[in-house]
Amino acid sequence: MRALAGRLEGLVAPSLDRQEISAYKAPCSMGYGRSDLFSSSASARLQGAPEDEMESGMTRVRDDLKESGWEILMFEPNNSPVQALELRAEKVDEGLFLRALFTDARTGRLPEGQESDVYLNVFTQCWTDPDAEG
Repeated sequence: MRALAGRLEGLVAPSLDRQEISAYKAPCSMGYGRSDLFSSSASARLQGAPEDEMESGMTRVRDDLKESGWEILMFEPNNSPVQALELRAEKVDEGLFLRALFTDARTGRLPEGQESDVYLNVFTQCWTDPDAEG
């Protein structure tokens, strides 16, 4: 999963040095009432690249995912106050999901001083950890 996030990061902003990719396991707390369900995730936040590069990078990520068999669920501005360009995709047969957000300072909708960025998050469906208490 970390490798996938790294590959996608390179598509978003090729001019940037590779960023730190955070990977972690977190409990699935969606009301299941179980303490043995977890999801794995890898994420990165990219800043400092030109906005045009990040914006076209979102399209490159969408196209790459589509070519790799992912289903694109959303690729449009979301309904948040900043109207971030949001990409949501899933590869159900592998239990993988992706959410990417491009917040663009050029729109004037970001708080003063906040720079444009892309946030990438690849995560798994919930799975049972046999070593956790159920």
